[in-house]
Amino acid sequence: MIKIVNRLLILVIIIGGIWFLAENWNSDEEIPVNEPTAEEMAEEANEEESAEDIEDLKNEIVENIPDYTETEGNEENASPEEEEPTASPEPTPAPEPATPTPQPTPEPPAETEPVLVVPNVQTDVRVYLYEWEIDLTDRVLPAGTVTFEVINSGRFTHAFAIEGVGDFGKVLPGARETFVVDLSPGIYQVLSPREVDLHYDMNENIVVEEQ
Repeated sequence: MIKIVNRLLILVIIIGGIWFLAENWNSDEEIPVNEPTAEEMAEEANEEESAEDIEDLKNEIVENIPDYTETEGNEENASPEEEEPTASPEPTPAPEPATPTPQPTPEPPAETEPVLVVPNVQTDVRVYLYEWEIDLTDRVLPAGTVTFEVINSGRFTHAFAIEGVGDFGKVLPGARETFVVDLSPGIYQVLSPREVDLHYDMNENIVVEEQ
């Protein structure tokens, strides 16, 4: 590139010189020739030295510029570098199967003994009171609720009580009273707790049986 520029400059200078000579050749006037002074000669010498230095510098630059055409050719002819083999990825070990957590075996429900439900049996008994006697329509009763219908068939006032259960009060002659009690299995004495009736042993036993 620098060589081409230098050649163009030289060509321009030559053409300019020819044109200048042609212009002055046709002119009848003589070109005055001035003799150079010592100072002008020294300046010309300095300019020549500077031009020589510039030329030397250009030559050094041109010599140091690498030849791109040769470099490109060398690069094209150069064999491609061998690719380094890439290491194959190591296989990832498969995760170990999780150990199942043992589940506690459910215990069977505890067997409960069946509860025997005894129905509440209701029994009706009629009781007759008269002088120093007690009569019952039934002396053997099932455990449960018992309804006593007490009738005083005598001429005097009597009372009705069950030993260990309670005194239910007086029953007037010809009167009818009803008493309801819950009896558990056992033997009970039915009596009239009045003093004169106790004197004559006015009582009777009943038996209550478990169902």
